[in-house]
Amino acid sequence: MKSSPKDGSRRNLETSISIIRNATGRIVAFRGIVRDRTGHKQAMEALRHSEEKYRSILENIEEGFFEVDLAGNFTFFNNSTCLLLGYPKKKCGHELPAIHR
Repeated sequence: MKSSPKDGSRRNLETSISIIRNATGRIVAFRGIVRDRTGHKQAMEALRHSEEKYRSILENIEEGFFEVDLAGNFTFFNNSTCLLLGYPKKKCGHELPAIHR
């Protein structure tokens, strides 16, 4: 839900509404909670932008970049890693060996 307070700013609100019933089950009221999620939404957008920038850099650098887990298995690598190790791009994800200590 979007809102525009008196100051003219735009706010992203999260609302939750529940029914309150009396002992016989008749609806007697509603209870509502409203949370301002503007800061959260802005933070998520900034994170998305940062991830896109990071991904773009890794995809376009000539240096190989990779990440491995504690067992030595590749968990991430860019295309340059494949080229530098001599693997075709299509087979790279399936054929990169684990790195052993």
